[in-house]
Amino acid sequence: SKNGHDFAVGDHVVYPAHGVGQVQGIETQEVAGLKLEVYVITFDHEKMTLRVPTAKARTAGLRALSETGVVSKALTTLKGRARVKRTMWSRRAQEYEAKINSGDIMVLAEVVRDLYRSDRQPEQSYSERQLFEAALDRFAREVAAVKKLSEAAAVSEINEVLECLGPEMSPSNGQRHLAVFGLTIMDRHPPSIQEGADSQTVSHAARSQPQDPGLWRQRHLEARHRT
Repeated sequence: SKNGHDFAVGDHVVYPAHGVGQVQGIETQEVAGLKLEVYVITFDHEKMTLRVPTAKARTAGLRALSETGVVSKALTTLKGRARVKRTMWSRRAQEYEAKINSGDIMVLAEVVRDLYRSDRQPEQSYSERQLFEAALDRFAREVAAVKKLSEAAAVSEINEVLECLGPEMSPSNGQRHLAVFGLTIMDRHPPSIQEGADSQTVSHAARSQPQDPGLWRQRHLEARHRT
């Protein structure tokens, strides 16, 4: 019974900065001489316990699990075209991190979609991979809780959706890739400085290399063999 509370003991809830947790109890604590009622929420994945004042739970962003229809819509979002802004990676990384901690499952799905790379595409940088895994983990835990699946099964379902995308779907916006440098070059815009490379290296690569990354890699390997 909720007894006038938004959440009852045993409810799964979502807290923006930590994802899916479970209400283990409702306690009254004394803080600075004042009695304060709090939800005691455990997050097994992070092995932590959080106490959130019941009166400010909604303000803090604590919410119930998404409805099944919302989860289905979020999974459909994964099938959309990736939207990658033409800005410096450091700025995009900050935006992705803010989205991951937003507590919004639709926004999480967009981050997973935009950062996903198939086996046919260049590998992600270390920081890209970290953000992708954080978004995937947070998204999968809510999918698992709503659909009553194990986290592993939820991750498999998400990956199946992502792997159905054609190579033209992710990333988009007229981008092409140079796998050897691990960079993203914009076809119609001056290249920006990316992680691990300076602007001269990027500009030279964009001007001098074939537009087909596969052909570029083949010529690169042939040149190394000759030397």
